[in-house]
Amino acid sequence: MHRNESDGVRQPARRGRPRERRADDAILDAALTLFADGGLAATTFDGVATHAGVSRSTLYRRWSTRDDLLIAALQWSRARAEAGVEDWATRSHADQMAIFTRLAVRGLTDAGGIGLLRHVTALPGDSPVRHAYWSTIVAPRRDVFTQLLVSARAAGDLPQGPAPDLLLDQLAGALTYRALVHPTPLDKDTAEHYLRRLLTSLGLASTHDDRSTGPHP
Repeated sequence: MHRNESDGVRQPARRGRPRERRADDAILDAALTLFADGGLAATTFDGVATHAGVSRSTLYRRWSTRDDLLIAALQWSRARAEAGVEDWATRSHADQMAIFTRLAVRGLTDAGGIGLLRHVTALPGDSPVRHAYWSTIVAPRRDVFTQLLVSARAAGDLPQGPAPDLLLDQLAGALTYRALVHPTPLDKDTAEHYLRRLLTSLGLASTHDDRSTGPHP
C-alpha cells in the first residue's frame, strides 16, 4: 500500500508492471522469431501467443493487427540491438567504426536477422511492415553512418570519395548480397575478414587494416 499525498488515503501499490514488460518482451521476441523463420504466413496471433506463453487476449489487448505487432517488434528489436551506443557521435572514429563493424558482423552471421531481412524484402512495396523496417532499422542507420562519414572526412580520418548516399548503397548492397544470395554462410571470423576487405575497397578503412592472410569468404 502507498499513501496518496493529495487526500491522505492509502492506495493499493501498483503491481504487475515488471510482469507486463516480461510479457511484452516475450510477445515481441516471438513475433520476430516466427516472422524470421517463416514470414507472414507463420506469424499468426495463435502462433505468437503459443510461442510467447501468453493468451490470445493478452495480444489483442496490446495490438489489434499483425502489422501493428510486427512494427512494434521492429522498434523493440532496434532499441535492444543498439542499447549502449546512443552516444556514438561523441566517440572517436575508431570507436565508431568498431561499433559499425560489430553490428555488421552480427547482421552477416545471425540467422534470425538474415531471415528477417529475407522475409521483409519479399513483402510487397506498399506493406506497412516493409515501410516500418526501412524507417525503423535502415533509415536511422543510414543517417548515423552518413554523419560518421562526413565528420571523418572533415577530420581527415578518411579520404574524400563518392557521395555518402551512393557509398552507402554500395556497402549495403554488398552486405545484403553476401547475407541473402551467397550460398556459403559466414562465421564470425570470416565475416570480420570480409568486412575489412569491403571497407578498404570502398575507402572506409586504411589499407593496412586489410590483412591478406586468413580465410576469404
